[in-house]
Amino acid sequence: FAAARHKHQDLERALLRVANSKCAEFSPQELAALAWSCASLRVEFADAFVNNMCSTGVQDRIKSMDAKQASSMAWGLATFERGGPWTVPMLEGAEREALDCSSQSLANFMWAFAKVNAPVEVLARAAESKLHDFTSEGLTAVSWAVAKAHVPCDTLLSRTALLMEGAGTMKPRAIGTLLWAAGITRAQLPPGFATNALGSRRLDEWVGDTKSLSLLLVGHAKMQGEWAAVADYGHHAMLKQEEMDREVVAGVWWAAATCGAPANVFTQAAPGLEQRGVEDFTARETSTVLWSLGKAAVLDVQLLDILCSQFVATAAECDALSFANSLWACAVLGFMDERILATAEKLTISLAARFSSEELAKTLWSLALLSPGGPVLQIHQQAATLPWAGHDASFCSSLHQVWITKQLCNGWTVASDLKVRCLQEYARQMENDSSSEFHRKVSFLLRDCGLDCRDEFQTETGLVVDIAILPHRTVIECDGPYHFCMRREGTLTLNGTSRWKTKILETQGWKVLRVPYFEFYDKTPEAENEYCRVLADRVRMQ
Repeated sequence: FAAARHKHQDLERALLRVANSKCAEFSPQELAALAWSCASLRVEFADAFVNNMCSTGVQDRIKSMDAKQASSMAWGLATFERGGPWTVPMLEGAEREALDCSSQSLANFMWAFAKVNAPVEVLARAAESKLHDFTSEGLTAVSWAVAKAHVPCDTLLSRTALLMEGAGTMKPRAIGTLLWAAGITRAQLPPGFATNALGSRRLDEWVGDTKSLSLLLVGHAKMQGEWAAVADYGHHAMLKQEEMDREVVAGVWWAAATCGAPANVFTQAAPGLEQRGVEDFTARETSTVLWSLGKAAVLDVQLLDILCSQFVATAAECDALSFANSLWACAVLGFMDERILATAEKLTISLAARFSSEELAKTLWSLALLSPGGPVLQIHQQAATLPWAGHDASFCSSLHQVWITKQLCNGWTVASDLKVRCLQEYARQMENDSSSEFHRKVSFLLRDCGLDCRDEFQTETGLVVDIAILPHRTVIECDGPYHFCMRREGTLTLNGTSRWKTKILETQGWKVLRVPYFEFYDKTPEAENEYCRVLADRVRMQ
């Protein structure tokens, strides 16, 4: 049945029931054939039998298997993501026979051990010594394995790419896997390989193979590629979510956001993901899609609502990175969700000791924006006692923004030396933000209207504003595209960061006026003058 790729669930179920009761009677060859068959057929109800095969009693039979049998069994068990006692004796045998076994067996071994997080360095060296013997599928498996196991593999991947290109065997899965592997390991592929590979295949050859599309897009993103180079593939993948596994969906969204896909790509894809549902997503996958929405500045309330529900449902398995990214997305989008904040109170305590410097800064900053007067102080207090001298400028700059918020809302205080360091780093970061032509033009026209404008003015707490008119204690913020989020229907709204800045300035006693870019762009000189005259009148009326 497996060789013929013929599914017959009732018969498979009956056969496996008998096989499970006779597991101890099978010869090594028969056991390997059963493992391969169950995996090839993707038998959904094989758990009991697979668990039985993974038991400690299987180790003696593994030792008597030849390389072909052992690699088939390893491939089968790894397909079901089962590690266990079988891994060690089988890995030892594979490493002994690596140079002598067939390329197919070696490819199966490498894929299987990488899948269950076992080391493949010895096998990778053997594979590199006989790359010419592998089929296209074998080369694809080897490429995936070395990347999954994070084995240094510049030469191996470069030679693999040349072999595939020379043999004309670059199928979508091979192209996607090679680009993904190169992106994961930062390996250098031959110049022009990606362009030639994509140019040699039509888009319709990728239809139905969403896994290959995901690998292609993630690899391209890992290599810091631009969206324009893969836009057709990305659009196709984003609209095929109903057919994708959860990890593929998350990978595609992450890649699109990382490559700088425009916001409308996400607004068009959001209804499809909402229809597919996210109930099967892990905490990491949920946070990945949330992060993607934040990175793309897309405020899709319907999708955010179901993602936040899933985040809360999977909070028990959440790691520090997933937690930080989820909070950051909600904060930067200005999406206030009480469920997230209630969960944050519990997670900040349990995860506090596991945060990296970047994750801690991101979490602190997000909590300050989402709940400036909230009760979640444990993680803030922990940050104040950290050995801060080793933290980078970005971390200290983020902490300064947090402390501005907490001081104004709660009267929260910090050590003076740490406060000074963070203010200095924040000010230094703000100095690098140059004025835009839009900002300079508004300031120039307001001066023509008789206002005393101070550009890039730093307030008493370190916040830098576009234009300050001190006699009126008024701030004018010139909001370019990066100050806004896009809703599903295509309208724009101010993002969470800009809303936070307005609130802090108002708490300090400043009056805040905002000039959105879409109200000012494409106006005639006369219309620009009139706009700024009206704006100057509003300042004087404050």
